[in-house]
Amino acid sequence: MDEAVEQAEYLRVRFADATHIKVPNGIPDERLLFLSDIFPTGWQAAVQCDIQPDDTVAI
Repeated sequence: MDEAVEQAEYLRVRFADATHIKVPNGIPDERLLFLSDIFPTGWQAAVQCDIQPDDTVAI
């Protein structure tokens, strides 16, 4: 099944338990908007590339 088009009362999302970021209360939604898209994508790319602290990376 294609997760992009699922519509159901319940839905299994692979890796959903590892992709959430808990943020403190009181921060406006507008300041957190990019945490839901850009930050996790970049973070996951870095993890999958096995970037180490002494590596040089161009983005």
